[in-house]
Amino acid sequence: MEQAPNLEAVEVNTPTEDNCVQAENTEPKVEPATEKEDDPKTILTDEIEVGPRPGPTVSAEQLSERDYYQRLGVGANASSEEIREAFVGLSKQHHPDSQDYSGDPESQKYISEAYNELKISEKRASYDRKLAETDESSRISPHTAEREDEVVDTLVDEAVFRMSSGADEHDCRSIIRELSEQKAIDAAQLIKSERKLWDAMIHNMIQSGLFDPLEYRRRTRAWIRVYPGISGSEIDQDVNVRASMFHHASLAADDPTGLKKYINECERVGISNRLEILNNPKVANIIQTKIVSSMKYFGSLSNAEHMKKMYRNEWERVGIKVTI
Repeated sequence: MEQAPNLEAVEVNTPTEDNCVQAENTEPKVEPATEKEDDPKTILTDEIEVGPRPGPTVSAEQLSERDYYQRLGVGANASSEEIREAFVGLSKQHHPDSQDYSGDPESQKYISEAYNELKISEKRASYDRKLAETDESSRISPHTAEREDEVVDTLVDEAVFRMSSGADEHDCRSIIRELSEQKAIDAAQLIKSERKLWDAMIHNMIQSGLFDPLEYRRRTRAWIRVYPGISGSEIDQDVNVRASMFHHASLAADDPTGLKKYINECERVGISNRLEILNNPKVANIIQTKIVSSMKYFGSLSNAEHMKKMYRNEWERVGIKVTI
């Protein structure tokens, strides 16, 4: 007769709540990094998550343009553990079983390339040295060009505001220097290439109320000393300078003596000469109108001929012969 088994001798391990919690909290042992490249399929064997997943994947083309830290989405000071965690997370995202899989195997290649370079301290140190030798502004990241354009526009607006507010060449030096560094050109080239800056500089030189040729020349020389590469002739021939000069000459055309003084000052600083000013249509028309009006007025006086003769002599000293 077959003997019944002794149930008391058999030890049965019934799972308890404490055992379950302990099992869930047990993390797999992480092997120290070696020079052997990690295979994403191996590292992810038991780690594919079910449920919520990361956001949309980045294209392989975008990844290829980024440095290794940017590919993994970590900072340059990230620890080895942070780099590994970032790699695991991105590998899950680019795994074929992921709902966000882009279908581009090149993406995983670029992620693995970055991780295998940064996980080994010697390789990472060498890579960091290469990054340090590279100008930070040349590293490609999303929206970098847009941010640089915004910075330049802000600096240009600040420089224009300073110039238009009457700030002298020294007050504008710091902002111009910062702008020239952003654009990687010298200050003179910067002012010439940015039309708003050039116009603001010209306005700064001619805003002294009634145009004063001596003050204008003093300002141009000061700007040229601070920003060598801008010549006085370039400034003198600017359309705004010429227009302002003829405008103030026409204001002085009311008085032959005042106009003569203004022309002499223009010739003295080398901005213009008598013939150019007198032959300007605007100046010539105002002079002609003024002469006709004055001669009619003198004709009504008792000493008309004497007054007309004196008036003619005044204009002849300017260089204009009055035939009325």
